[in-house]
Amino acid sequence: MTNQQTRVLIVEDDCLIRDLVHEQLDKEGYEVVGEAVNGVEAISRTMELKPDVVLMDIRMPEMDGIEATRQIWRNRPTPVVVLSAFDTPQLLDEAIAAGASAYLIKPPTRGDINRAIKTSVARFKEFITVKNQATELQNAVNGLDQLQGIINICASCKRIHDENGDWVPLELYIERHSNVSFSHGLCPDCAETLYPKFFGPKAYDD
Repeated sequence: MTNQQTRVLIVEDDCLIRDLVHEQLDKEGYEVVGEAVNGVEAISRTMELKPDVVLMDIRMPEMDGIEATRQIWRNRPTPVVVLSAFDTPQLLDEAIAAGASAYLIKPPTRGDINRAIKTSVARFKEFITVKNQATELQNAVNGLDQLQGIINICASCKRIHDENGDWVPLELYIERHSNVSFSHGLCPDCAETLYPKFFGPKAYDD
């Protein structure tokens, strides 16, 4: 995602800092899609405008940036870069715990803003990737859970006696009760049994 494609929401109650950040973003080629002056507005504007990243002040009236970040992540996960005049470990820990992925000290420079936005967006993509992988893994585990218990299988043809009383092929039963699909082939032993002429001594004679 290039700077021109990145849509930014500015949340800052100090008009001087807000205008400075807006100007810096314009110079770096970002698209500022909106502004907000408190945490309540930050949440509603994030839901409305769906920005790619939010630049979030921490100390604001009505609702601070920490709580606003927490609620944004609860309702519409979005990369958040926090803005603060205070550089304290406790504040940084609170911001990260709420969902912020980058931190800027006021007044930020163009380079600081650019690096923070790129870092925040990259970390968000990593989060989404991990979340999707976790969902796929959980779906696979859930599929396996469905096959727990005693399954009645024919000792000869290996068909399964299912819950409807029908005898169905093993692979069909597994596909119906899990996220597993089958690709058919031949193991070496079966291939030699079915096609002996390709495996006998004559197969190697000139």
